[in-house]
Amino acid sequence: MAREIHERLTRGQKLTPKQIKWREDKTKFEEPKKFLEPNDSLEAAETFKTLYTYCKYDVLSEEALDDRLPDLIPIEREVWLLNQRLNWRGIRVDLKTIRKIISILDAESKIKLKQLDALTMGLVTKPGARKSILEFLALDGVELPDIKRKPFKTRLAVEA
Repeated sequence: MAREIHERLTRGQKLTPKQIKWREDKTKFEEPKKFLEPNDSLEAAETFKTLYTYCKYDVLSEEALDDRLPDLIPIEREVWLLNQRLNWRGIRVDLKTIRKIISILDAESKIKLKQLDALTMGLVTKPGARKSILEFLALDGVELPDIKRKPFKTRLAVEA
């Protein structure tokens, strides 16, 4: 019985996110689909049973934890309530400006990639191409074990 409950809880954890769907505009969750309809398959009934078991034990464990933990002191509770209000309300975001910033960053990224390509004679095409960067540096006589910060600092200290 314990093994079955453990397996059901594990499956429930994996199934829960699949039951949440965002609206097209990504602002809210859609209303969840009813779990069981008269013509639903045996698989839908098993999914419901798994999720029900998972939620039941999740609530029981949270209740047990709540019983054992002390209440928050007044200032902590005030902060927690403020956090909950912020979470519920959300934050206002200027999507038009964010989209503009993203387009500027994309354009700048393309310019920087072209500069990298020109500076390295086409040998390094991406800033994250570790192997290509090390090979390019080796062509100029710079041997580094890696391109992390520490080897560069060590190399600069030796040359200074």
